[in-house]
Amino acid sequence: MAAMDLALTTSPDHVLALCGELIQRGGLESSLRGLGFAAVALLLQFAAANIAFKGQQQTRCCLLLLQSLLHTKEQWLLAHAQTAAELKPLIAKICQRVAFELEQIRRLARTEALVDALLAI
Repeated sequence: MAAMDLALTTSPDHVLALCGELIQRGGLESSLRGLGFAAVALLLQFAAANIAFKGQQQTRCCLLLLQSLLHTKEQWLLAHAQTAAELKPLIAKICQRVAFELEQIRRLARTEALVDALLAI
């Protein structure tokens, strides 16, 4: 938990490196359990800024971080609905970025299929 708090005060690369290490060791969820509102808000801001447009590895790490964060903090978010309401704009931004990223993947797949069809002619 202390490592996550410290990483949040540094660069996105440090946060991603720590998340990657915690994912490999299976300790990501346990590192998120004791986080308070401020740290949860910082992690959501981080995810909103880094979930797409930064490359496949960063997007994967951000998605795993977001999944673990929402899984470990689900009961907290439900119990503190007023506080959680402040996080809704961040969650909405994350949803928009994920939807955009999925649309880009869909378009790329369609383009790839067209190229394959043209090459088969």
